[in-house]
Amino acid sequence: MSGGAQANEPISRVTLVTLTSLVAMGPLSTDFYLPALPSIARYFGVAEAHAQATLSAFLIGFAAAILVYGPLSDRFGRRPVLAGGIGIFTLASLGCMLSDSIGMLVLFRFLQALGACAGPVI
Repeated sequence: MSGGAQANEPISRVTLVTLTSLVAMGPLSTDFYLPALPSIARYFGVAEAHAQATLSAFLIGFAAAILVYGPLSDRFGRRPVLAGGIGIFTLASLGCMLSDSIGMLVLFRFLQALGACAGPVI
């Protein structure tokens, strides 16, 4: 293998932490979020079903992005596509934080999922 790690070389801790973090973006984005659903419903003054739509939007976005990231990384390479996904995730997370309606939060959760999917796929 030229330019890369040999098959019998141990993976560095930095590489291990980076890969683990990238793969964990999606699951952590839902697992940390679930306990807050009743509070989100109260904050926006909507039924809990509307707050649960934010989770549905995330799962739909994640599923859709799975189909896109593979071909994109084949075409443009892993690094730029992964950087784009992390950028989308970061901006959408800021959008979630600044949302002033449940509709905006649903939209930003969908966009957040599009970004969060980059790590596990790539």
